[in-house]
Amino acid sequence: MALAKAVAEGLTVHPEWVRVAQDNLRRWRIGNSGSPSLLRCYEEWERLLERPVADVVAEMLSETPVGERLRRNSPFAGVLPSAVVESIKRRCRDEASAA
Repeated sequence: MALAKAVAEGLTVHPEWVRVAQDNLRRWRIGNSGSPSLLRCYEEWERLLERPVADVVAEMLSETPVGERLRRNSPFAGVLPSAVVESIKRRCRDEASAA
């Protein structure tokens, strides 16, 4: 969820990230053509990415089974700098080990 929140915050400022996600989905569809479950997820994302950015953000951050499934297969790979991604992952690991 922490990564999704960071992407969602950036997406409102950088709507061009939708294009990055669409490009990722096209590449992934080719590379995972033998995985029907992934292809279904990609189709779900493709439909969502046609909607307004506010809708994309709402779905990404939804604490429903759909939101969780979308976050597990987020096509926004590469939009956040790797240092930001590592920082978020580190913070989440630290919080989990402190709990």
